[in-house]
Amino acid sequence: MRTFVGTSGYSYKEWKGFFYPPDLPASQMLHFYAGRFGAVEINNTFYRMPSAAVLSSWSEQVPETFVFVLKAPRSITHMRQLNEVGDALGYFWKTAGALGPRLGPVLFQMPPFFKKDLARLRDFLRQLPEGCRAAFEFRHPSWFADDAYEVLRSAGAPLCLAETDEQEAPSVATGNWGYLRLRRSDYDASSIRARAERILGGQLEELRQRVGDGGRLLARHEVPGAGHDPALVEQIQSAINDAAICRHSYVVAVGGGALLDMVGYAAATAHRGVRLVRVPTTVLAQGDSGVGVKNSVNAFGKKNFLGTFAPPAAVACLSTIVRFQNVRSRARP
Repeated sequence: MRTFVGTSGYSYKEWKGFFYPPDLPASQMLHFYAGRFGAVEINNTFYRMPSAAVLSSWSEQVPETFVFVLKAPRSITHMRQLNEVGDALGYFWKTAGALGPRLGPVLFQMPPFFKKDLARLRDFLRQLPEGCRAAFEFRHPSWFADDAYEVLRSAGAPLCLAETDEQEAPSVATGNWGYLRLRRSDYDASSIRARAERILGGQLEELRQRVGDGGRLLARHEVPGAGHDPALVEQIQSAINDAAICRHSYVVAVGGGALLDMVGYAAATAHRGVRLVRVPTTVLAQGDSGVGVKNSVNAFGKKNFLGTFAPPAAVACLSTIVRFQNVRSRARP
């Protein structure tokens, strides 16, 4: 199983200063983002489909393993509600092809007022272009029923497991791949830890067996800037203390570079140094996870102001998370 992690959109000026460098031009945001995440969900396509030239330029700014998820146009999902959308679907798919191999799944998010209509869903599924990996997010509760799941399952189309403050879709598998959309306004550490356990499954158990009984997984939901927040260091050190982890034990950290740096700093300064296993989830983090890696957080308005150099006890590049063939050729500064 291969897992892609990304955010809903990337071009947010509000992210400057804690995820993006303060002076980073908007034209360089995608390149910067793609060095830290393996996928992005594009919501602008819901309102207006970019030209093929724009999509082609996007694909040239990201590594070859990066994936764009496009949200289907509202003309298909909200205005026509999957009915008689052949022309609109054809134009969308033809234009999306400009992304080439970086084109990932298409999210068909249905409006809350669209009630279950199995005949319409079957007809639409038959119209999907060859190669289109379609995930469906239903928001009217009538869709959460066995007969709807069977229709999706017959086409190999996954039900999007969307979480919002108002609703959570049932965890039902209808395809051989899945789409998890975490959209609640707040997630605590325990819920994210449970998600990480469920998604990574046996890979984490294998890590635990390798590091022994003293190993502990400290998993957090990686949001822009979180890895640079000094306040999180105290939370990690508190977890280390609560678990009675000493310098003869291990902490396993799973995430991108900023998160690994933050957990590494917390581990290196706890109990005279707790051994750290780094599990990088991005190509850039893989390249930065060797011996001599920095462990740091921002402070006093300065990047990486607090930190220490402490080599990790191990670096695990799991095939579950990323491919790492030809990493050197794909890693970017």
